[in-house]
Amino acid sequence: MSLRLYRLHYEILQFYQFMIPTDEEHAVRQQVINRITNVINQYLPSASVRKFHKEKNLIFIVFS
Repeated sequence: MSLRLYRLHYEILQFYQFMIPTDEEHAVRQQVINRITNVINQYLPSASVRKFHKEKNLIFIVFS
């Protein structure tokens, strides 16, 4: 592997480690989702609330 490809690979790995949430961040995010879901279900009992992200890889990037 060339030095440039190695550096790119290493940079991608660093970015992934930077973006992955800590256990605390993940727990807080889940609490917020649960609270919002409870409020919505309180006012709209027939509503279905779903998370919109890629949970499989645990990277939570917000798109606007």
